[in-house]
Amino acid sequence: MELQSRKRGAKKTKGYQDYPFVLGVGLPRTGTFSLKIALEKLLNIQCYHMIEICGPDVITKRNDHVQFWKDCQDGKYVAKDIIRFLFGHGYRASTDLPVNCFWKDIYLNLDNVKVILSDRDPETWWPSVSATINSWQNQALFKFPAVISLSLCGYKYNLDMSEKCKDIIGVGFEDYKTPEEAVKFYQDWVANVKATVEPEDLLVFRCSEGWQPLCDFLDVPVPNFPFPRANSKDELLECFKSWLKYMYFLFFCLVVWGLVAISFLGYALNSYVL
Repeated sequence: MELQSRKRGAKKTKGYQDYPFVLGVGLPRTGTFSLKIALEKLLNIQCYHMIEICGPDVITKRNDHVQFWKDCQDGKYVAKDIIRFLFGHGYRASTDLPVNCFWKDIYLNLDNVKVILSDRDPETWWPSVSATINSWQNQALFKFPAVISLSLCGYKYNLDMSEKCKDIIGVGFEDYKTPEEAVKFYQDWVANVKATVEPEDLLVFRCSEGWQPLCDFLDVPVPNFPFPRANSKDELLECFKSWLKYMYFLFFCLVVWGLVAISFLGYALNSYVL
């Protein structure tokens, strides 16, 4: 990605509206989905999140998004292309992958931006990642027989892109051998954000803090409804289990269909010979 320093007065992409773009730079499993919902309700805007690509409607609605992010991973686009993509699709905020793979480039190239670093105890972060997005249920989607069904329904490409995002920022299946390595990575990520973002542009935020610090930072009134809580470990694991069951069912149907087709073909050939 093409980096340009804000401190050196580099020419930056102007926002498409007066209100700042809200850039979430927290790692996965730090409340990024709850923050997405909160921003959408609070500001009445669209917020980009990995669910835009790996959600239930992506097969029919988001294949163009998958290709764009794949091209970003391959270095075909720079920060200003990502900014145009987000604004062009109506997004005024982002949290989670894939956008935060390129957060620094976006921040350095976008005028009028507020940065939110979703945070949690680093000692509990990696166990949460390991138990969810790196769980055996998720890994099983990439193995036989589920991977056959994923490929046939056109969804494997989406998940491949998602996995490459995890590898880019360093939260893949095999990135850490010890909890200490994971904690250090988390702390280094937080330190890098704080060293890059101007203090007046940054909020370090935990969802457990509720609306007040978020509303103060964004200069909006505190709403009269509870702060959203979404995408818990149990909810995410249940989602993976449902996907696995669906993929296994599709594979079973494929095998049955294949056996029926072979039987019908054999019967037809036998009848023709006789």
